[in-house]
Amino acid sequence: MGNSGATFYSAILLLVVVVVTTLSALVARYVRNRALRLCTGSGLVVLAAVFSELSLILTVLIAALGGAIIAFGIKTKRPDGETTTGKA
Repeated sequence: MGNSGATFYSAILLLVVVVVTTLSALVARYVRNRALRLCTGSGLVVLAAVFSELSLILTVLIAALGGAIIAFGIKTKRPDGETTTGKA
């Protein structure tokens, strides 16, 4: 049989990662600060790489969420009303 303590702590760690990922994605989605969005998205991509040993599907989901937040950060409007691509 496996080590039930390690399984329990791994499950707790995965739940914490999912909650933190979801909260950071929600904050980045509703805050219009471009730098915050880019940093949060990059952080999620790094977090996905760190947890790649625990769960493949979690890694893919976190990395995709980070990429989407980076895309939102790139398209965020600047104070002068233009997006970073130069189109209003």
